Amino acid sequence: MKLILSQLGESEVDSFGPDVEAEYAEMEKQYEDYINQIPIGQRTRKLNNEKYLREQGIKVNRFLPAIESVEQIKIREPKEIAQRVAVMSIINGYASDIYPNEKAIEILKANQ
Repeated sequence: MKLILSQLGESEVDSFGPDVEAEYAEMEKQYEDYINQIPIGQRTRKLNNEKYLREQGIKVNRFLPAIESVEQIKIREPKEIAQRVAVMSIINGYASDIYPNEKAIEILKANQ
């Protein structure tokens, strides 16, 4: 075991801390594995979008998943969208303390 810092400011170590380079290299490997698993169309769109955002000075979390391809998208009926909005509004009302849990449940049951 080496002395990190003595009372006199002396140290037996040249550097201290995690090996950031090794961790970064491992993350890059994981990213490459991840990105190569994405279908080419989605991968191209993801990489182009990330590049554009970086060019605009926006930091990008590269590990966010790619969005669905056009073939995977399910267009929902207006009624289903309205039902989802209504339920989310009720949940938001509960989360914002507009009404108690019992009232939220009552509204949801009444509007099934």
